[in-house]
Amino acid sequence: MSLHVITPATEAVVSLAEAKAYLRVDHDDDDTVITTMVAAVTDWTAGPDGWLGRSLVLHTLELRQPSFPAYCYGGIILPRPPFNALESIVYLDTDSAEQTLSSDVYTTYKGGDGLTRVSPVDGESWPATADHPEAVKVRYAAGYGDAGTDVDPGIRQALLMTVASMYDARESGLTINEQMARRLFSPYRVYC
Repeated sequence: MSLHVITPATEAVVSLAEAKAYLRVDHDDDDTVITTMVAAVTDWTAGPDGWLGRSLVLHTLELRQPSFPAYCYGGIILPRPPFNALESIVYLDTDSAEQTLSSDVYTTYKGGDGLTRVSPVDGESWPATADHPEAVKVRYAAGYGDAGTDVDPGIRQALLMTVASMYDARESGLTINEQMARRLFSPYRVYC
């Protein structure tokens, strides 16, 4: 199983103006530094391998796996919530021809762990696939919304606090307190 970003988010979780206001910076000399810090913290938390295990600003992901799951495993689990919309399920049939699964034969639902799953509707089953490491591709949108302001306020605040810690330590040679950052973000972490 692998997860790929197909269309990245078009807006930052926290804008440069928001970060500068939080840091009480009223000059433009550090704009590049601040923008880089916001990007670094965002990537650490919500990048493709981010610690949070969660999507922030809306983007398109593609989950690739070697086959459809056996029914007893509860469907295809879509990582990086919050789930927004399922775009398509494409698979290689037993002749290695690419097929698009009709949306009439599957449904999505949220499990008790908050993760969205895709399962066949009653009376349907997953089709057989070719023997290929990426025989099944599930493309979906995930994130809180199109704008950074749509992201949970607690996550935005934790991001700003972590950037402030980095900004304050930039010239002293100190390093960011990673334990503090993990504590700030831990209520939002998804374990998949």
